[in-house]
Amino acid sequence: MDALLLGKSLSGIARVYNSVGHLHFHGQLRTSEHTDIRVQAGPPKPGTIWYLIYLMVVHGKMAVYPELLFEAAGFVVPAFVKAIIAKKTGQGGEMDKALDIIRHQSDQYHELASAMQAAGVERERRAEQREDRLLGLVEMLATQNRGPLADLAAPVGRTVAEVRQLPHGIDPIVVDAPTAESLRSPEEVTVGETQRFRGTITALDTKTGAFKFEEADSGRELRGKITDPALTTPQNVYSHALDTKVALALVAKPTLRADGGIHKLFVSDATN
Repeated sequence: MDALLLGKSLSGIARVYNSVGHLHFHGQLRTSEHTDIRVQAGPPKPGTIWYLIYLMVVHGKMAVYPELLFEAAGFVVPAFVKAIIAKKTGQGGEMDKALDIIRHQSDQYHELASAMQAAGVERERRAEQREDRLLGLVEMLATQNRGPLADLAAPVGRTVAEVRQLPHGIDPIVVDAPTAESLRSPEEVTVGETQRFRGTITALDTKTGAFKFEEADSGRELRGKITDPALTTPQNVYSHALDTKVALALVAKPTLRADGGIHKLFVSDATN
């Protein structure tokens, strides 16, 4: 892995978790770089590029922090990270799953709900008001962490296939190629559902995976990247299709522009 991109990604991860950790323990969005929440990276496991990431309170477990906040942090903080990535990339289903975890923990721990009162997660308010506040909070966190989220995704599609976080108790947080494209884009780009696209490949770079594709039905030209490992094998289906101009059915996840048009295709498989 490119060391500069690895460092950039770790920096992005640290800033995102710092921001969410500050909200969790203080009940408010961070307004400056100063905070008593720190993110530390432990040594990678032997033979891997796995790092252990720790969220630490600089001054220890002060009385101002209820014990249950620490118990809930292992679920709530990663869930918020998952939610803001999903919000930024337009993956509503993943965001709903993360919000369900946050709601459950907020309802389970009365102290947590009280501590987060300033952030709008109050048990006493009506459910729909709390829902609006929670969604607004995720949106503000996504906006506040736009740069760190882009840095987090820096190596993806360049020197690694994905960045995967494995928090305790919830599903992995996966930043794959289309998600990384959305996080890094200066424009509003969201991630669509996996679809099939039939047509012919008109240009292909077997080293980078970049390609051009003419869709059979519409005749429109689409661009994107082939992430399928089969591309690196001799006489693969993609190179063969380019040489013979035979039509392919691509299995791809698109990234979408604000107007709903396709920004790029990220291809994971193909059949004749």
